[in-house]
Amino acid sequence: MMFGAMVGSEVYGRAKDVLEERARQRADALIAEPKSSSSPKANFSFVKLTKLLHIAERDWEECWRALNAGCWKSALILSGGILETVLLSFLLRRRKKALATGAAQKANNDITKWTLGKIIDVTKELGLLTPPIDMLPLPMKEYRNLAHPGAEIREQISFSEAEARAAFHTLQAILGELGR
Repeated sequence: MMFGAMVGSEVYGRAKDVLEERARQRADALIAEPKSSSSPKANFSFVKLTKLLHIAERDWEECWRALNAGCWKSALILSGGILETVLLSFLLRRRKKALATGAAQKANNDITKWTLGKIIDVTKELGLLTPPIDMLPLPMKEYRNLAHPGAEIREQISFSEAEARAAFHTLQAILGELGR
Protein backbone atom coordinates (compact mmCIF):
# COMPACT_ATOMS: atom_id res chain seq x y z
CA MET A 1 0.00 0.00 0.00
CA MET A 2 2.80 2.41 0.87
CA PHE A 3 4.55 1.68 -2.47
CA GLY A 4 1.31 2.40 -4.37
CA ALA A 5 0.90 5.69 -2.54
CA MET A 6 4.51 6.63 -3.32
CA VAL A 7 4.18 5.72 -7.01
CA GLY A 8 0.82 7.52 -7.23
CA SER A 9 2.34 10.57 -5.58
CA GLU A 10 5.30 10.51 -7.97
CA VAL A 11 3.06 10.21 -11.06
CA TYR A 12 0.79 12.90 -9.67
CA GLY A 13 3.76 15.20 -9.11
CA ARG A 14 5.13 14.64 -12.62
CA ALA A 15 1.71 15.25 -14.20
CA LYS A 16 1.36 18.46 -12.20
CA ASP A 17 4.83 19.58 -13.33
CA VAL A 18 3.95 18.90 -16.98
CA LEU A 19 0.72 20.91 -16.76
CA GLU A 20 2.43 23.78 -14.96
CA GLU A 21 5.15 23.83 -17.64
CA ARG A 22 2.49 23.89 -20.38
CA ALA A 23 0.80 26.83 -18.64
CA ARG A 24 4.16 28.65 -18.40
CA GLN A 25 4.89 28.00 -22.09
CA ARG A 26 1.47 29.30 -23.07
CA ALA A 27 1.96 32.37 -20.88
CA ASP A 28 5.38 33.00 -22.45
CA ALA A 29 3.89 32.61 -25.93
CA LEU A 30 1.07 35.00 -25.11
CA ILE A 31 3.45 37.63 -23.77
CA ALA A 32 5.43 37.37 -27.02
CA GLU A 33 2.28 37.48 -29.20
CA PRO A 34 1.05 40.74 -30.62
CA LYS A 35 -2.19 41.87 -29.07
CA SER A 36 -5.18 40.38 -30.83
CA SER A 37 -8.82 41.33 -30.69
CA SER A 38 -9.97 37.75 -31.20
CA SER A 39 -9.56 35.44 -28.26
CA PRO A 40 -8.13 31.94 -28.47
CA LYS A 41 -10.84 29.32 -28.84
CA ALA A 42 -12.19 27.78 -25.67
CA ASN A 43 -14.11 24.52 -25.55
CA PHE A 44 -17.15 24.89 -23.30
CA SER A 45 -19.07 21.98 -24.88
CA PHE A 46 -19.27 20.23 -21.51
CA VAL A 47 -21.20 23.15 -19.98
CA LYS A 48 -24.74 21.91 -20.57
CA LEU A 49 -26.74 24.63 -18.81
CA THR A 50 -27.42 27.42 -21.31
CA LYS A 51 -27.22 30.27 -18.78
CA LEU A 52 -23.85 29.07 -17.51
CA LEU A 53 -22.60 28.50 -21.04
CA HIS A 54 -23.41 32.10 -21.97
CA ILE A 55 -21.71 33.37 -18.81
CA ALA A 56 -18.57 31.31 -19.51
CA GLU A 57 -18.35 32.45 -23.13
CA ARG A 58 -18.98 36.10 -22.27
CA ASP A 59 -16.43 36.09 -19.45
CA TRP A 60 -13.86 34.30 -21.66
CA GLU A 61 -14.05 37.12 -24.21
CA GLU A 62 -13.93 39.76 -21.50
CA CYS A 63 -10.96 38.08 -19.82
CA TRP A 64 -9.11 38.09 -23.14
CA ARG A 65 -9.86 41.80 -23.60
CA ALA A 66 -8.67 42.49 -20.04
CA LEU A 67 -5.37 40.72 -20.76
CA ASN A 68 -4.87 42.73 -23.94
CA ALA A 69 -5.68 45.96 -22.11
CA GLY A 70 -3.27 45.24 -19.25
CA CYS A 71 -6.06 44.89 -16.68
CA TRP A 72 -4.36 42.19 -14.62
CA LYS A 73 -6.71 42.25 -11.63
CA SER A 74 -9.74 41.94 -13.92
CA ALA A 75 -8.15 39.06 -15.82
CA LEU A 76 -7.39 37.22 -12.57
CA ILE A 77 -10.91 37.68 -11.22
CA LEU A 78 -12.47 36.63 -14.52
CA SER A 79 -10.24 33.55 -14.81
CA GLY A 80 -11.45 32.43 -11.37
CA GLY A 81 -15.03 33.24 -12.34
CA ILE A 82 -14.82 31.14 -15.49
CA LEU A 83 -13.38 28.24 -13.49
CA GLU A 84 -16.22 28.65 -10.99
CA THR A 85 -18.80 28.67 -13.81
CA VAL A 86 -17.41 25.49 -15.36
CA LEU A 87 -17.22 23.60 -12.06
CA LEU A 88 -20.64 24.88 -11.01
CA SER A 89 -22.11 23.40 -14.19
CA PHE A 90 -20.66 20.00 -13.23
CA LEU A 91 -22.06 20.18 -9.72
CA LEU A 92 -25.52 21.37 -10.70
CA ARG A 93 -25.84 18.35 -12.97
CA ARG A 94 -24.81 16.15 -10.02
CA ARG A 95 -26.66 18.04 -7.31
CA LYS A 96 -27.60 15.07 -5.09
CA LYS A 97 -24.10 13.62 -5.19
CA ALA A 98 -22.55 17.05 -4.56
CA LEU A 99 -24.74 17.71 -1.53
CA ALA A 100 -23.93 14.24 -0.14
CA THR A 101 -20.16 14.82 -0.05
CA GLY A 102 -18.27 15.43 3.15
CA ALA A 103 -17.02 18.73 1.72
CA ALA A 104 -20.63 19.92 1.37
CA GLN A 105 -21.59 19.20 4.97
CA LYS A 106 -22.98 22.27 6.71
CA ALA A 107 -23.07 24.05 3.34
CA ASN A 108 -26.06 25.84 1.91
CA ASN A 109 -28.27 23.49 -0.15
CA ASP A 110 -28.23 26.10 -2.91
CA ILE A 111 -25.05 25.19 -4.78
CA THR A 112 -25.13 28.52 -6.63
CA LYS A 113 -24.34 30.26 -3.31
CA TRP A 114 -21.18 28.26 -2.66
CA THR A 115 -17.75 29.90 -2.78
CA LEU A 116 -15.19 28.84 -5.36
CA GLY A 117 -13.27 27.09 -2.58
CA LYS A 118 -16.30 24.99 -1.62
CA ILE A 119 -16.99 24.20 -5.29
CA ILE A 120 -13.39 23.06 -5.81
CA ASP A 121 -13.46 20.90 -2.66
CA VAL A 122 -16.70 19.16 -3.66
CA THR A 123 -15.54 18.74 -7.26
CA LYS A 124 -12.32 17.12 -6.01
CA GLU A 125 -14.20 14.83 -3.63
CA LEU A 126 -16.46 13.67 -6.46
CA GLY A 127 -13.38 12.95 -8.59
CA LEU A 128 -14.53 15.26 -11.38
CA LEU A 129 -11.06 16.74 -11.85
CA THR A 130 -8.10 14.65 -12.93
CA PRO A 131 -5.32 14.50 -10.32
CA PRO A 132 -2.96 16.99 -12.00
CA ILE A 133 -5.74 19.45 -12.77
CA ASP A 134 -7.22 19.48 -9.29
CA MET A 135 -4.13 21.22 -7.89
CA LEU A 136 -4.08 24.08 -10.40
CA PRO A 137 -7.16 26.05 -9.30
CA LEU A 138 -5.88 26.78 -5.78
CA PRO A 139 -4.05 30.04 -6.65
CA MET A 140 -7.05 31.03 -8.77
CA LYS A 141 -9.22 30.75 -5.69
CA GLU A 142 -7.01 33.28 -3.92
CA TYR A 143 -7.07 35.65 -6.90
CA ARG A 144 -10.85 35.37 -7.04
CA ASN A 145 -10.80 37.09 -3.64
CA LEU A 146 -9.42 40.19 -5.35
CA ALA A 147 -13.06 41.07 -5.95
CA HIS A 148 -13.20 41.88 -2.23
CA PRO A 149 -10.99 44.86 -1.31
CA GLY A 150 -10.94 43.80 2.34
CA ALA A 151 -9.60 40.37 1.40
CA GLU A 152 -6.98 41.95 -0.85
CA ILE A 153 -5.72 44.01 2.09
CA ARG A 154 -6.09 41.32 4.78
CA GLU A 155 -4.50 38.55 2.76
CA GLN A 156 -1.93 40.90 1.19
CA ILE A 157 -2.73 39.57 -2.27
CA SER A 158 -0.46 40.95 -4.94
CA PHE A 159 -0.57 40.31 -8.67
CA SER A 160 1.24 41.07 -11.89
CA GLU A 161 1.04 40.57 -15.63
CA ALA A 162 2.81 37.23 -15.35
CA GLU A 163 0.30 35.97 -12.79
CA ALA A 164 -2.68 37.14 -14.85
CA ARG A 165 -1.35 35.46 -17.99
CA ALA A 166 -0.46 32.29 -16.07
CA ALA A 167 -3.99 32.14 -14.61
CA PHE A 168 -5.50 32.54 -18.08
CA HIS A 169 -3.31 29.78 -19.48
CA THR A 170 -3.94 27.55 -16.49
CA LEU A 171 -7.62 28.00 -17.22
CA GLN A 172 -6.95 27.08 -20.86
CA ALA A 173 -5.20 23.89 -19.70
CA ILE A 174 -8.12 22.99 -17.42
CA LEU A 175 -10.64 23.62 -20.20
CA GLY A 176 -8.57 21.51 -22.56
CA GLU A 177 -8.56 18.61 -20.12
CA LEU A 178 -12.27 18.90 -19.34
CA GLY A 179 -13.20 19.21 -23.02
CA ARG A 180 -11.56 15.91 -23.99
